[in-house]
Amino acid sequence: IEDTDKDKVKDEYVKSIFDGLDWLGIDFDGEVVFQSKNIERHIEVANQLLKEGKAYYCYCTPEELEQMKEEQRRLNKPIRYNEKWRDKCEADAPSGIKPTIRLKTPNEGETILKDLIQGEIRIANDQIDDMVLIRSDGTPTYMLSVVVDDHDMGVNTVIRTSDHLTNAFRQMMIINALNWDIPTYAHMPLILSKEGEKLSKDNGLMTISETRELGYLPEALLSYLLGLGWHHESEDIVDIYEAFKSFDVKDMVKSPAKFDIAKLNHINGYFIRKADDKRLAELIKPLIFNSLGFFEEEKQELLIKSMHLLKKRSKNLIELAVMAEFIVEERPIMISNASRKIISQGQDILRLVIKAIEPIQNFDYDNIKEAIQELISKQGLQIEQIAPLIRATVSGSESSPPIFSVMEIMGKDEIIKRIEDQIC
Repeated sequence: IEDTDKDKVKDEYVKSIFDGLDWLGIDFDGEVVFQSKNIERHIEVANQLLKEGKAYYCYCTPEELEQMKEEQRRLNKPIRYNEKWRDKCEADAPSGIKPTIRLKTPNEGETILKDLIQGEIRIANDQIDDMVLIRSDGTPTYMLSVVVDDHDMGVNTVIRTSDHLTNAFRQMMIINALNWDIPTYAHMPLILSKEGEKLSKDNGLMTISETRELGYLPEALLSYLLGLGWHHESEDIVDIYEAFKSFDVKDMVKSPAKFDIAKLNHINGYFIRKADDKRLAELIKPLIFNSLGFFEEEKQELLIKSMHLLKKRSKNLIELAVMAEFIVEERPIMISNASRKIISQGQDILRLVIKAIEPIQNFDYDNIKEAIQELISKQGLQIEQIAPLIRATVSGSESSPPIFSVMEIMGKDEIIKRIEDQIC
């Protein structure tokens, strides 16, 4: 956990990271390392560089640095530190000013990054200024801390997004000054909006916790993210465990990937249809409770039985919960205005429906269908006159899964009672 910048670190942010990883099923080896716990070690390394003449004290005040930037902007020059204190001796140090420690970056030659994804990239060393290693308040910067922690933890491969490319060159200069082994770098493409813009709250950016709250399954999010920027020859929807067999970071593309909510919805719907019915019922139970204000535990089995019908029509858990509400709702159920109008025009038919289904002993799909077809034949009706009526009284809306399947799941007694509730 990179927490050296205390102004940007809060306990709830750290907790959100752990909660997100846990929800996604991503585990890690060993204990969690907090960068802030290793500050003494980071300072020790900076002092080592000072001792070896590879770093120096800089006594520039914030006002001087700002003046320096203004002058460079006026002359249309790159913004960088002008090395004012690089070769001065300690005797020149002004009193009352706490210095920073800066790295002496090489002014000649070039640094070469052999990136697994981006390929070979070269940068002239004089393009990187003498970066701060220790701030004037005595705290180490991220750039130093991450280098030291990675080295001490034995990290040999760094995988991150391409906006860290410049950081890679800066970190390599610190590593070279310490004569440490440089890790292998792989800089993945950024994820942009569908329009090719940087992701923001306005164009689709979601945190993991927000994704969870919107009813996405963790396996769907993993599958979607895995497919962003990775060339794979398998199906459109990737199973992450299957991907273990073929994934290679070298197959990532250089160009930015685009976030497509429609594709994520498609993948999420696929994984909802694959999901275990009992698991789905458990996931949507709190959503139903929040909506209705109650949930009778004896309805749990009924909810599980309905999942195989409802999940075929749902793209996320919120939709699934909304569709399932009528299954567990207390009588008399809520009836939409449109359904109420349908019911008001079919009172006599509803009475006939009750008479048709009451004698059924084995209340299953085939017997329900047979009884309704016999009613249609005897009364000279059409299925279009009966099915919407039953659906309206049973579900309270104009849409539901196949109504005979719904009737079978809910049972004869409940169906008859719901119809009776709506007969004047």
